[in-house]
Amino acid sequence: MTDRSYPAEPPVNLRAVRKTSPRPADDDSAGNDDAIVPASGGAPRRTPLADSPDTFTPTEEEVSAPRPAVQELAGLMPDSEGMDGDPAQWGFRGWANAASGGVLRLKPKTPEIEARAALAAVRQQWVGQQTIMVANPKGGEGKTIAALMLGSIFGEARGTGVVVWDTNEADGTLGYRAAVAKPPATVAHLLEHAEDLAHPSTPVSALTAFLRMQPTRAEILAAAAPEPGRQLTADDCRAIHRVLARFRELLILDTGNNRSRSTWLWAAYTAHLLVIPMTLREDSARVVCQMLASLHRLGLYTLITNAIVVLTVPPSGIIAKRREAILHALRDHGIRNAVEVPFDPVLADGGIIHHAKLAENTVTAWTRVAAMAATSLAASSQLRAPSYLPSATGRFHATPDDPPLSGQRLTTHQTRLLPEQDSGLPTTTDRLHRFGA
Repeated sequence: MTDRSYPAEPPVNLRAVRKTSPRPADDDSAGNDDAIVPASGGAPRRTPLADSPDTFTPTEEEVSAPRPAVQELAGLMPDSEGMDGDPAQWGFRGWANAASGGVLRLKPKTPEIEARAALAAVRQQWVGQQTIMVANPKGGEGKTIAALMLGSIFGEARGTGVVVWDTNEADGTLGYRAAVAKPPATVAHLLEHAEDLAHPSTPVSALTAFLRMQPTRAEILAAAAPEPGRQLTADDCRAIHRVLARFRELLILDTGNNRSRSTWLWAAYTAHLLVIPMTLREDSARVVCQMLASLHRLGLYTLITNAIVVLTVPPSGIIAKRREAILHALRDHGIRNAVEVPFDPVLADGGIIHHAKLAENTVTAWTRVAAMAATSLAASSQLRAPSYLPSATGRFHATPDDPPLSGQRLTTHQTRLLPEQDSGLPTTTDRLHRFGA
């Protein structure tokens, strides 16, 4: 390219450039570093900030709340004995029984018997109101999927009284993925009326205006649209929890990714059970182990030992050695209960989840997860029942041989998160790999 086609610009004489004085500060922007002056000029635009920084201090009630440890769930799950009394409904046997009009009464096979036992476990009774925290600080690990699946299964099996609550401080996606998006009420609307809803004279039906009833009879409390400088806080969660815990027996908290936020810490101190969805990947395992170490430093030992890890194999698969290393790291951090669910592209595509259209093996696997959660809640709820209720009896009592897990401190969480050595890993049982399969 020549100078003729693209002539050079003349040099600029900086000495000759006229100096301009800065724009005089008006009353709104003087001395205020937070005022934002638009690039186009004009009056400064203020961005509202929260009234106070987001800090968390647990209340005395939250610190002193009973957190009993329960036995490993393999020893507490209801027996499948007697579940084969009704004729088979699955597979060829189920088809033959239906086609014969009841003349044939072929018995169900083992997978159907186990599924019936899991459904019976989901329906078992517990004492008082229960709260499940679904947490994993790494994004994209299926927290919203796990919360919706647990809510759907508990809702279908137990009826009303199940609320899935998006406790994300901002930009929660629970409401987007639920099948029903009406009414449009969110956390912000419920918080605005929390004082009135908590009044003793308020009827139970008043809460339905703020929750989205799903086809599975679970209810959704969606996150509010993000506003500049306004995010959900622990005090907001306490106010909402007082309302929901009064009217509903089971709350499932879909938490955010920032475990330093007050909402996340409040959920950890409030939850009766922790469910951790994670992909069988090294990066996900590292983040989960860091979260468990953080909970350990907070003194929430039984939240770790009672926790349920829901493992999903990535579409690319995983080698056996890496699987063993991940499970070994989780055990080192206090995890005793794990269950594997299949990867489902319908759940992973980010769209609306229609529970009735999911694959049968997906629903069956998540029913086992819900059965483990219900069993843990039933066991721990009797150990932390209020003094005015009859004391628990039977298999949920700790025996003298059981270790005092409520005060047990982990001693191996400082080791390498994912050991690289080829040998020395303890053998993982089939129950840990695929609970109830």
